[in-house]
Amino acid sequence: MAQNPESALQLAREKAKQKKYREAVIEYDKVLSKQKDNFIAYAERGQAKYEMGKKEDAYKDFDKAVALNKDYFQSLMVRASAHEKDGNFARAIEDYTRVIQVNPANTEAPVLRGMALIKLGKYREAEKDFDATLSRSTRNFRAYLGKAFIAEKEKRYEEAINHSSKAIEFNKNAAEAYYCRARAQAALKKSQASLTDFAKAIALGESGEPIWLDYANAALACGNQEVIQSCLQTLTTKLKSKNPKISYIRAQAAFIKNDFGTASREYTKIITTDAKSIKAYLERGKCYYLMGAGKYPLALKDFQKATSLDPTSEEAWFGYGKMAFESNQFDLGSEALSRAISIKQTAEAYYLRSKCYYKLKRQKECCADLRKSLEMGMGTAQKDIDRVCR
Repeated sequence: MAQNPESALQLAREKAKQKKYREAVIEYDKVLSKQKDNFIAYAERGQAKYEMGKKEDAYKDFDKAVALNKDYFQSLMVRASAHEKDGNFARAIEDYTRVIQVNPANTEAPVLRGMALIKLGKYREAEKDFDATLSRSTRNFRAYLGKAFIAEKEKRYEEAINHSSKAIEFNKNAAEAYYCRARAQAALKKSQASLTDFAKAIALGESGEPIWLDYANAALACGNQEVIQSCLQTLTTKLKSKNPKISYIRAQAAFIKNDFGTASREYTKIITTDAKSIKAYLERGKCYYLMGAGKYPLALKDFQKATSLDPTSEEAWFGYGKMAFESNQFDLGSEALSRAISIKQTAEAYYLRSKCYYKLKRQKECCADLRKSLEMGMGTAQKDIDRVCR
């Protein structure tokens, strides 16, 4: 007995639900061989084809479904979803807008349109969609999540935390909300709280390189070696990541253990592959300094290299000046520290330059710098003023 279209449609849906997409398409074909204008079958077959990677054929089915019934919002929704997955956010927004026009009661389309608008950097338009949704449904966790994303992107981290928390209140399993809140907390240096949220987001299904890198950096901020090593293991073994940030994490993990030799070797590996990494030179210079006087020449060389790579780096000039002072090169030290001060005035730089001037017997400049450093909060400068500037 020939299978009727309704039976074939139900069977197709069952196959699609089981992710047997090829078999599902065969059943949808049977439906459409009998009912050539079945827009629902076109839309659903398009979804199955999309999952199979046959995107061109999938879009033809989506377009056919929409052409057959412009007011069937589900066809528009599946096409919009496909556009969004493929990064065609403007096309997705067009479809979501049409859904809202034909079905004003729909609460999903405005939120999804808002998320797509965020991708295009249209934050105020997106926020209107989220606010409109919340005015009708105050428990819509996705709307709160969208507002959290916007606040985070605009560096309004406390707001991002509040909105993420609201999203979590209405959906305890919202992995994205935990991840967003974790990032905002990390930005505010709430390290332990961020560490907890990163772990929760991962437990709920967030995966991939970005979250594991973020998790590792949160662990670094907390000095949690166990989590750091777990992150490194996942990144290198499971995810096969080649991200250069991994080398920095290894180096920083060694540094916080006071294993400056290992840290310096990790930074050397970074420099071997990226000879213009100012960060690697600065951090290796710090390692050499902390390894003792025998490594001072190497530290001086690294900070000097950093100044040549970025002449506007106050940190590089300060490090160069400090190592010059420690190496008894007081003229060089005072010059480097003057460069640092010209970029950013700090109590530390004035105080250290005063020491260079003292060694050079330039008492007037020495005392001026001591007074300036005291004015900026360097309390230890008072003793030197009492001793030198009578």
